[in-house]
Amino acid sequence: MIGARCDGALMEESGAIAYDDAAFDAGVADGITVATAGQWDFATIQALPALLAAPAAAEPDNLSFDGVPLFLDGGGTARFTVTGLAPGERACALIGGRSEAVVGRADGTARARVGVPDRTGFVDLQVVTVEQGAAAEWVVLAGKRVRFERSAEVPAGGKQTVVVRSLFVGERVVVRYDGERVAKGIVSDRGVFRATFRVGRDRGTHRIKVVGQFADRAGTKSFEVR
Repeated sequence: MIGARCDGALMEESGAIAYDDAAFDAGVADGITVATAGQWDFATIQALPALLAAPAAAEPDNLSFDGVPLFLDGGGTARFTVTGLAPGERACALIGGRSEAVVGRADGTARARVGVPDRTGFVDLQVVTVEQGAAAEWVVLAGKRVRFERSAEVPAGGKQTVVVRSLFVGERVVVRYDGERVAKGIVSDRGVFRATFRVGRDRGTHRIKVVGQFADRAGTKSFEVR
């Protein structure tokens, strides 16, 4: 059965049944053509009576998704679980316009793996079937150079303070001093993260690295211990 966005050229052919995977893949690319219409007609006529006896969704009209992380990694892949499907039911999972088809398992769930747009901002996350849908707004974080404030010089044995204002509210932050983690936390609802740590007595040039939610959201600066 088809009719969801992930079905490409077959999107408007709700209710049609392909003879096999090869016929379906060809239909996604080219639609139901004059040359293939007969095969689709016969397959639909033969399969429909059996499908009428197929099990329905355990919880009809309750399509949903869970297991989506708080932030999506821009340019990466989001993995989450779709629930509320009938066994064998096709659905389309979409994130910011990118999509992936999934099929309900015996327990009515499916694992979705959808590419994430490589940009920072809000995107629509949707799961749709021919008959129902679920949607929410999510946050995508793309790679960026993280800017932060620090003191250019600190006396030996003193404290350094790092202030980050360039990350997203709720984003995880880790601060490293010469490679060692010295602070971690979450960006406040005011968009600020602040950390203070002792610099030790090793005089000279030292490096601070701030890493956000994902490894490609990072920035480094040096300072002097006098």
